Amino acid sequence: MVRNFGDMYKLDYVILRTSDIYGCSVNEDCKDFTTKILNGFYSDGEFVANKGKVMFPLYIKDVVESIFRAKDVTPSDVYNVSGNEITNEFEVACLLNNALEWKFNVKETEKSENVFNLDNSKIKRELEWFQFHTLQDVIFDGEFNLKKAPEKPSKLEAVHRQSAFMQSLENVLVFCFFIFLTFLCQSHSALRSMDLFYIYIILMSLMFGVR
Repeated sequence: MVRNFGDMYKLDYVILRTSDIYGCSVNEDCKDFTTKILNGFYSDGEFVANKGKVMFPLYIKDVVESIFRAKDVTPSDVYNVSGNEITNEFEVACLLNNALEWKFNVKETEKSENVFNLDNSKIKRELEWFQFHTLQDVIFDGEFNLKKAPEKPSKLEAVHRQSAFMQSLENVLVFCFFIFLTFLCQSHSALRSMDLFYIYIILMSLMFGVR
C-alpha cells in the first residue's frame, strides 16, 4: 500500500520491516514478548515457553536508530531491521527468570511455528550500521527496568501478623470481662461507685505502652 501510494503521487518512501520488538520496561498495555513473559511470571508464578518459537529480539532503541538512519534515504527503498541474535521463547523466558530476584517456573513446550527470517544485511551494508543491542546486554547492564515480583512473606512477618491477631483477641476478651464486672457491681453499693471503664482505659494504655 505504501509503495502504491508513493508511486501514485511520486513520493519518496522508506519501508522498515522490523522483527520482535521489546522495550526497556514492562508495560501492561503492550503486547511485546518480554511483557507477556514477565506478566505470566507475576500473575501465575510460571510461564509455558515454546522452544519452537524462533525469535529475533530487536531493542526499541535500535528501532529509533533505524528510523534516524533511513529517514533521508533516496530513492525509495525497503530495509529489514532485526537484531543480530537468534533465540527462542524458552531461552528468553529463562534469561528473564535469571534476572529476577525471585525465581519462577519455566515450563518447556515445543510447537513449530512459521519463522519469518529478516535478513538485515542490506541495512548494515548500505547504512553502515552494525551495532545492535542484545537482549542479554540490555537486561544485565541495567537498561531494562524489571517490574519486581510480589515479595514472599517471611516467617517474621507471619509471626507478626499472628501476634497482632492475638493482641486484638486479648483486647476484646478484656473488654467483655469489664462489661461483665459492670453488671456484677450494679448490685453492690460499695463497688457501684467505681468507674470500671476508666480503669479499663488505663489498663489498655499501660498494656500498649509496655508492648
